[in-house]
Amino acid sequence: MKKLFKGMRGNAYKLVVAVDGLQLDPRLDIASISPNGFECGYDGVGAKQLAIALLAACPCSDDQVLRLYEKVSRDLIAQLPRDGWTMTSDQILGAISQTNQ
Repeated sequence: MKKLFKGMRGNAYKLVVAVDGLQLDPRLDIASISPNGFECGYDGVGAKQLAIALLAACPCSDDQVLRLYEKVSRDLIAQLPRDGWTMTSDQILGAISQTNQ
């Protein structure tokens, strides 16, 4: 089932991400790279945590998430506009398939 992800700026310009209208779990249980939250538009710790959360929600296994999150952060999350975006699970899975080539 295709999922819809939406990133928008909330209080204090903090990036808030929802999946199908519900707050996205940062999945700190897989890797706690940025316990302070998500970020996009660059390849830093917040972008890496967002990549982990998005991959886990697609769903990918924990091993796949740990193997792929850095490249997805660099190739997909870093390219997202900082002020807001929408993306589907199909787009994330497409980025994964490009990563595996």
